[in-house]
Amino acid sequence: MKNYAKAENVGLWSHHPVMGDVSFDAFEKVGDTVHISTPPYEWAVNGSLYCDKNNDWYLYAGLYPWGYGTAENGYSHFRVYRSQNEGKSWELLPEKLSPNHFFEGAAYPSNSCPDAVLFWDEKRGEYLLTYDWSTVNFTWEKAHSSDDPADSGAALAFTDSPAGPFTRNSRPVYRTSALRGKFGKFDRFYATTVIPRKDDYLALVLCDSGPHYAWGLICLTSKDAQQEFENPTMLLCNERAGYYPTPMEYYPAFVVGDTVYAPATSVARSRNYQFLFAAKLEEAHRPEAWQMVTDGSLWHSRPLADEAYGIWGQTVNGFVKEDKLTVMYASRNEQGMGTLSVASRPWSKPVSDGFTVSGHDGPSVVCLQEAYTEFDLNARFTLQGSADFLFDFAGKIGPDIPQADSIPCPEALTEYTALRIAQDSWALVQKGNILAGGSLPGKAQTVHLARKDGKISAWVNQVLLFDGMTLSLAAQPLPLGIRTGCFSVLECSEFTVTGDCCPAAFTYTVMEAVLGAGVKLADLTQTPENLWVGQQRVKWNPHGSQLTVLGVAGPQYGEAVLQVDGEEKGVVSFFAPEACCKELFTCTVKPGAHGVELLPKTGVFPIPELKVQL
Repeated sequence: MKNYAKAENVGLWSHHPVMGDVSFDAFEKVGDTVHISTPPYEWAVNGSLYCDKNNDWYLYAGLYPWGYGTAENGYSHFRVYRSQNEGKSWELLPEKLSPNHFFEGAAYPSNSCPDAVLFWDEKRGEYLLTYDWSTVNFTWEKAHSSDDPADSGAALAFTDSPAGPFTRNSRPVYRTSALRGKFGKFDRFYATTVIPRKDDYLALVLCDSGPHYAWGLICLTSKDAQQEFENPTMLLCNERAGYYPTPMEYYPAFVVGDTVYAPATSVARSRNYQFLFAAKLEEAHRPEAWQMVTDGSLWHSRPLADEAYGIWGQTVNGFVKEDKLTVMYASRNEQGMGTLSVASRPWSKPVSDGFTVSGHDGPSVVCLQEAYTEFDLNARFTLQGSADFLFDFAGKIGPDIPQADSIPCPEALTEYTALRIAQDSWALVQKGNILAGGSLPGKAQTVHLARKDGKISAWVNQVLLFDGMTLSLAAQPLPLGIRTGCFSVLECSEFTVTGDCCPAAFTYTVMEAVLGAGVKLADLTQTPENLWVGQQRVKWNPHGSQLTVLGVAGPQYGEAVLQVDGEEKGVVSFFAPEACCKELFTCTVKPGAHGVELLPKTGVFPIPELKVQL
């Protein structure tokens, strides 16, 4: 018997940017929602949090028009909130940074100034405020183009007080136009944190790649905060050889002691997976200094109207004081308006017993990493919306499309059997079909689900729903799991399973490989047989100990090199005298998380799937 709702078992669940996350994090909301957006700035979805020496808290709220609207909708900017009682109440301070600013050598003024983040600079004896900017003629159509004088970037302002007033520096930290072309497909740069170091200043900059749907983190450095920054270096992106889930978007970074932390959040539609990278601050300009310290289970959503869309816009940001991490976080409410709130947890104890799984604008599917044939499951929970307690999961891992706002692939959403619980009803579901159902005996708080001798029995709130129902079920052990519907939150205090189990196996899809490498679909050819063929690097990011490449071979195809964490494992041949589907290559690896790449060697190849045995 094992209770998978215990924090010690966090690693026995799947954590995936598109499929979703089961989170054991210990965050609790502090006070009421600080900011609820109103027109014409409907999207306050970015911000940062700072604590000064007097223990006053300052929340820098980035305000945007709906859809990150640009100049024609009103300029984006930040406002400052202050709390002098540790988040119990907040006051909105006067606006302190005026629009219509000309940087040195600029042909157009900058109106926008959102996404502000503050640090104390011991060398200068004042605060540094980093903010984004764009010229008044900037539009999203020009965001990835070098053919127009519209520009954007980040800049600094200086102040004696976190409340302002702020004196803008005459030179920006960087101009996107000057960085474009230095990092291949990554050609837009924004959402910046400038951190003072012992002998210089470090700028950590988010970048994206437009139609490739890949994001990364670069850095620049400068000896002088008043000069433009230099030495642009890619630190983290999906071109990294090792394990690196995608699609993930950074901003902003924060510092604890001598370490800088860069959290990132998924931009898939479920919006509930985060990871955390860290590096020693004085070494943070070196890519090899950065290591993943948290893979999922970093943040959970709450069943609150102000947070209907989960984390949205950016990830968490804040400070540590007396072993407490306090952060601001952005979301959108039921009307789609941006909201900003504050939460805290013990710094030294990031997880606790009990987990949360949520679906927001899209569903989530999370699975145990252990497989069962016969089992006895007891779950205790609260639920807003709907949830499937699933078993016999034979679905695949990957997105429906290799883009932002993706959801789990169709096979992940149908290839299982489940007891579905909604607010006032239940259903037995298999492969997307409802086999039985009815009304619930009160609001569901417990589920007891059992499989014995190929038959299924189920209870809700200790009331029998059906007993010994015969179904067509898999003979081999398969994972149990949970699917949450759209705008649904399951908070589970018990998930106890009794039965014999073994390590599970999962198949990762073609679209997972495309998204994992940031391949633009337009650069691949789709065949009448629905194969995606090209000569592109592709990448999966699985957990496992045995890897099997599954795909199509044929007379028109060539070879690719399989690499695991940057180490070559062998050559995969896609050639066969006649077209066939088969296992193309198998290798064993050290159990754990890996970056698995296929690199073209000769000719083109149809992108395969990857079966992974844990």
